[in-house]
Amino acid sequence: MKAKFSILVLSTLLIAGASSFAIERIPEGQGNTKVLAAESTTLTPYEALYLLSQDIHIEGTYTETRTYPAGMEALNTTTTTPFIRDYGHIEEEDGTLRKATRVYNGHVSQIYFQAEDGGAMYEVLRADNTVGTAHYQDMGLDALYADHFRNPFDYLVESDIHNDLSLEHDKATFILQALTGQERAVKSAKIITQGKTITGLDFELFPKVMGVPDTTGQFQNITSVASVEIVISSNVTPFDHLKPSTNSNPAISTALSTLGSPDANYTVTLSSNGLATESAIYVTPEGIYHKANAATKGATNGDRLYVGDGIITTMYTYQNGRFINEGIRNTTPVEEYLGTLLSISPALFEKDSETIYTLIDEAKAFGGAAIAPSTYGMGTDTGVGGYFEIEDGKLLSAVGMVQSTSVVTFKDVFSDYGTTKLPAWVDLNALPSTR
Repeated sequence: MKAKFSILVLSTLLIAGASSFAIERIPEGQGNTKVLAAESTTLTPYEALYLLSQDIHIEGTYTETRTYPAGMEALNTTTTTPFIRDYGHIEEEDGTLRKATRVYNGHVSQIYFQAEDGGAMYEVLRADNTVGTAHYQDMGLDALYADHFRNPFDYLVESDIHNDLSLEHDKATFILQALTGQERAVKSAKIITQGKTITGLDFELFPKVMGVPDTTGQFQNITSVASVEIVISSNVTPFDHLKPSTNSNPAISTALSTLGSPDANYTVTLSSNGLATESAIYVTPEGIYHKANAATKGATNGDRLYVGDGIITTMYTYQNGRFINEGIRNTTPVEEYLGTLLSISPALFEKDSETIYTLIDEAKAFGGAAIAPSTYGMGTDTGVGGYFEIEDGKLLSAVGMVQSTSVVTFKDVFSDYGTTKLPAWVDLNALPSTR
């Protein structure tokens, strides 16, 4: 589900972190708590390591300024990249604790956890609105939790922290890269405390010199100066498991029920940036015709005709000028190509505009794949998004996006509700009874 939060100005957070209070329990009958003055005692390396091993909230910014040589000043840039994460654990039903990381992206957060095989997993909503899991992927391949979501402080030992709470150089560089994704030479790094509380990390980074060719082909120096601000607190939202969506979308229910009814009548054109041609399906009470290439005129080899009561049908394929009886089937092109689109839960969507209903973030992995035609074998949890366009109780279009080596988009366009007919070249009375 979507997690709402507000990002405070870092300077404000640092001030708040510096105002940490120790809480003392009061005997019963004298109130709940009293606030004591902030302690001045610093932490030992062991105590700091222990606190960093608990559930912690980390947020900050990485700022880089690039300065170009004379004559190229127009290219000077300063960029600031925010990062916010929670590190902790999520508990399974059997009491097992798994390492977990909550990653914030704008006003949305996603929890990733470490599977038994070390893979990075996250919880998603299946097409029927039940909770399932999906693999986090990098470049189309299942990724390891430790490669993307590890808590860098889990890799510290007591000797990595000096008595003044400065960090050993190599581990400081490792922590910087893990938190910001940036590889920079670290001049110094230190844990910031207030009493017995860790409030942040203080990094000092070396400048970096890079080269750029000028108009003569000679290389000129670009100077990169970077700074990072990191705030740490123990104010962590609990790592809870995902729950089914409670969204109500009666318009979607009505539109989908029309598609699978026995007297359904409509045309759907299917296209994709991953397919060479468009295909079309003509759905009528008398039969269903799948035209393999919607752009061609007349029947073409590979076209299919399904005739029956909607449960058990006879399938005919068009080959070399005639229809061939392929026998009894319990599926139709509607089921084969539209797949679980017919039964996807309306609760997985939220209304974006008067006619557009978009998959919620938690439902994209399974929902996007459910909208895409199942015949192309894109996987059940490879979706990255999708939406419906609905007007006057009818589905006008359905778009599903799935991750392969790149993002593949499938679009189904629905039209001619109530007026669709079988193609003129189909004569139901002349169909062969046997192959």
